[in-house]
Amino acid sequence: MMNRTLFAVCIAGFLSGCASPGYREGDSASAAMKAAAIESDSAKDQIDAAWKHLDDLLAADKGDLRPAYDRFAASVDSLKASVDGLHTRTERMSAAAGSYLARWERELRSVKDDELRQKSTERRATIENRVKQAKDLAAKVKAKADTAMAEFGDIRRILGTDLTLAGVATIKHAAARAKTTSQALRDLAVQLSSELDALSGDIASPVEQPASEPTK
Repeated sequence: MMNRTLFAVCIAGFLSGCASPGYREGDSASAAMKAAAIESDSAKDQIDAAWKHLDDLLAADKGDLRPAYDRFAASVDSLKASVDGLHTRTERMSAAAGSYLARWERELRSVKDDELRQKSTERRATIENRVKQAKDLAAKVKAKADTAMAEFGDIRRILGTDLTLAGVATIKHAAARAKTTSQALRDLAVQLSSELDALSGDIASPVEQPASEPTK
């Protein structure tokens, strides 16, 4: 009797797992993409902040440099946190998208209608290619971010040791390189955010939004 009960429970659990619709994995992947897109936008904003505070230092010709340096150093920390967060988010996106595409492929094997299976296979291939493009973009962002953080970090260390007008003069060429690198990073971050946002919308199940209450 005990064995029959355990068998029945196992079968019920198995069927319950199989009954879970695949679109939920698509929604999970969509949410992961949206989160990565938001983090990519944040990285762009942090780059802008780092530029502003670095420009403030470069423009200084007298007075106390410490407040401007502290703001620049804080913006570099914020940028580091943002690009690290973006890397984490894109890794989660990649895993969630991979799981969804694998589920989609498994479901296609059970589709009997040849035409329907072909159309869905083509649709899946399109999504898979776009996911690959997003992952490639994310890898470029990571590589460019590593370079940008190294350049900003060097400037921070030099000024942290020699916070004088002469010290500021020594970092001007390095600052120009850092701005060129971070501009490329910013462009990639904008591109990644746009791609992930569009892809997220393309695989998410439409949800009816609650009607807004009329303004009194």
